[in-house]
Amino acid sequence: MNLKALVALLIGFGAGAAITYLEMREPRGLQANPFASPPPEAEETSPLPSEPTREEERLSALSGKWVSPDGQQSAELDGRILRFHETVDWPDLDRRHFLFSGGATSFMTNSGYYNLHTNPDKLLFLKEDLKTGDYTSFCLYREGSPDARSRTPLAEKAAPPKVAALLAAIPTITVGERKDAVMKRFGLADDESLELLDAESSMGQTDMLLSLGIDNEWMLKLQYKVDRPDADAGEAVIRHFQAVRGYVDDVKAGRFDIMKPVFPYYSDGTIVLAPSTADEGATTRPAREGGGR
Repeated sequence: MNLKALVALLIGFGAGAAITYLEMREPRGLQANPFASPPPEAEETSPLPSEPTREEERLSALSGKWVSPDGQQSAELDGRILRFHETVDWPDLDRRHFLFSGGATSFMTNSGYYNLHTNPDKLLFLKEDLKTGDYTSFCLYREGSPDARSRTPLAEKAAPPKVAALLAAIPTITVGERKDAVMKRFGLADDESLELLDAESSMGQTDMLLSLGIDNEWMLKLQYKVDRPDADAGEAVIRHFQAVRGYVDDVKAGRFDIMKPVFPYYSDGTIVLAPSTADEGATTRPAREGGGR
């Protein structure tokens, strides 16, 4: 081997050894080892945001300010948080806020269980009273829509004589008393000023709403029931008897937006004396037992 060939061989061997040495000292990349773990900086530090549920999308679309037709109830819905402002006639909601959890749009207060029914411009709150089991409701409309603040508030006023007489007589209703007997005793059986506004019957029970013919705002909620399918209508027993205030013309048009409860009233064996709140004393008392006549 001549000198030139020996020098070339030594140079080539040295270069190869140097390259191998440098590669062994430097960290190998992912391309060199596809099974290697990525460096910390390449890992994701937070999960991707989850897609909103259909319920969350619905509540988001309903977010905004809401107000009753008479402007006396108002609230703001922000996603799953419902914040009430002043709520006249609904003391258990006044300036409180509630969180909707899961897929439900319902919540509970110290006096009742509320379900929320919605459409784009209307919120209907249906309440089941925890003490009496009564169902009551009120509506809120989207602020700025035609039905929001569309009615003047009903003025505070003393009950007229006819209504005052009914309120005084309501605590005398006894458990199991017949509907016809109550109507006759209260002077309503032959009262031609009564006007039927709404009625519904199912499973032997009848619910009626009548105008008392006073100031176009005083009404009577009446509920009675027969115990047997073959029972005569005269055997119907009073289940609910209550005076309420609202706009009779609105009810005739199919709107039940404003129904202010009047106390006392009779409900399924109970005399309800005042709205249920956590800060008051007894708001109900049992009705007297009767003979069913």
